[in-house]
Amino acid sequence: MTRRLVISLVLSVVLVVIQLLFARTAIGTALLTGLIAFVVAFLVLLVSDRWFSRTGRR
Repeated sequence: MTRRLVISLVLSVVLVVIQLLFARTAIGTALLTGLIAFVVAFLVLLVSDRWFSRTGRR
């Protein structure tokens, strides 16, 4: 659980920083996109972990 949260948080922070530095988007838009990225990354990692534990592959 902690691993999924940390990975999702790091990916969302990287996305926000890239948007602020290179895309020059507004801070609100960058934070909203980062929040959406956090949720999507967490869900993808959750489904992936459950899929691979169910099928027995690692």
